[in-house]
Amino acid sequence: MLARVLSMLPSPRLYDIMISRANAVVSQCSLNDLNTLSFAIAKWVRSDPSYRHNTPSKYVRLLQNLNRCGQERLRTADRLDLVLEELKYMSGEWFEEMLVEETMATLQRMIDQINWTNMTELALFLTKINHLCPPLMDRIASVAIKDIDKLHYTATYATLLPFSTLNYDTPQADELYDVCIRHVTPRLSSFDPHLLVLMAYSLAVADCFPEVIIKEIFSIDFLGRLDSQLETIPDGLNLRTRQRLMELNRACVSPVS
Repeated sequence: MLARVLSMLPSPRLYDIMISRANAVVSQCSLNDLNTLSFAIAKWVRSDPSYRHNTPSKYVRLLQNLNRCGQERLRTADRLDLVLEELKYMSGEWFEEMLVEETMATLQRMIDQINWTNMTELALFLTKINHLCPPLMDRIASVAIKDIDKLHYTATYATLLPFSTLNYDTPQADELYDVCIRHVTPRLSSFDPHLLVLMAYSLAVADCFPEVIIKEIFSIDFLGRLDSQLETIPDGLNLRTRQRLMELNRACVSPVS
């Protein structure tokens, strides 16, 4: 946290003692901590005029230490739930360039630990980083099919999201979509309206148009509830929901036209 705050200050350069202290703690950091530190280093590099004249620089050495600690943490991890917790907020260039491949290898090494309690978290992570890994996707599909009754009905959206977002047609696709649709159908009236729209759009991307869900969404009662909810949610989510509703409407009527 101190490194993050220091990176926001308008200091023209970083004193060596700060780099030394950062180097001293990286081996104790979680993946999320390392990711946060990578953002701070990037800011220090951009604001330090001596960087381009100082090669190899203190920043390069710190980044190398960061890379080594991140990769070592993934290689020695043995509990999937802990790894997913540390990966929850990972993003940015450092993660994408240095840790994605090692992360995929780690997750596949722990593939037998994927179950109905952590499957949704994994699906959200794969969606967020936009990385297709067929073995992990197939495992998610298998677990969802087997344990769909153990999932909260709203978790079906997160479960299906990577398949539509990453355009992956798992060998179990038909069965996966069928069990998910059957799981949510009796509970449609309990869904947050915007979430049902987003889920229906994900199904449409996969060329799946369950009649009962489509009729529910385009009913007068549902659209009224949706309008009321859109007034209370953040602007970004509001706009995305409206766009998805329009796209869903076009997708539903295009086969007829």
